[in-house]
Amino acid sequence: MRAGEPWVGSELLEGIRDGLGEDAHRFALSPAGRERMLRAALGLTAAEAESVFARALVNDGRLTDDDLALVLEEKKQAVRRSGRTVTGFSGPWDQVVAARAALGLAAAPAAKDSRDELYVLDLARLVVPPELASGALRCRHPAATELELLVDWRVRFAVEALGATDGPDLRQASADDVRLQHERGTDWLLLAGATPVSYSVFNAMLADIVQIGGVWTPPERRGRGYARSVVAGSLLAARKQGIARAVLFADPANEAARRAYLFLGFRIVGDYGLVLLAP
Repeated sequence: MRAGEPWVGSELLEGIRDGLGEDAHRFALSPAGRERMLRAALGLTAAEAESVFARALVNDGRLTDDDLALVLEEKKQAVRRSGRTVTGFSGPWDQVVAARAALGLAAAPAAKDSRDELYVLDLARLVVPPELASGALRCRHPAATELELLVDWRVRFAVEALGATDGPDLRQASADDVRLQHERGTDWLLLAGATPVSYSVFNAMLADIVQIGGVWTPPERRGRGYARSVVAGSLLAARKQGIARAVLFADPANEAARRAYLFLGFRIVGDYGLVLLAP
């Protein structure tokens, strides 16, 4: 691992313990303390983490649960040295909470502060809504002439789901996002007859898995199963391309979304935190 690389897992702690040899008793972290130490050091480079653990050993001759405060202080200093402004956090919920506390931002005002549920689906088990299977609804990539409508939808999604403030900056960011998704071929539009009724995208794609995001149905068209159909339509196309799995995140308070995703065959397997700090 090079000095500037982010450190991963418990490799560094194991190396420190093994390096102590006959003095391994100085490595006195409890199992729970070790887990807290690992979470607290997330985001530090290998060199930064090694340095702070070494200082802990020098301070009192041992690495113990009480050294957590030293690691948290090093994390604050690392952010200051980077010169970057922390605008948010995302990841497994317990790691988001730990990182926010470590940087002294636990009470900072946030435009978005959510703990979402993580859903996973094996596409072989995808349940296709009958209205999509019958052809009453169709799912396809948007046409270029439909992108302006989708920019407006993207703005409304950001305001409703992400706590964004409407204005020129948001509209430009939304236009850039819609066009980028379209260029990549990762955008999906559901139509009832000739009328666009719902939209979704693949936020990320790997060889065998996609992440669904940005699912949006205008409020006046909700309650008709359109969201589940646009997701299902996109996943049918992905399955034809050899994609085996799909993941997505959803607010546990959104009961309609939960019903839709569970209907399609998704399982809830974990949680995910998203915090967007207020400007």
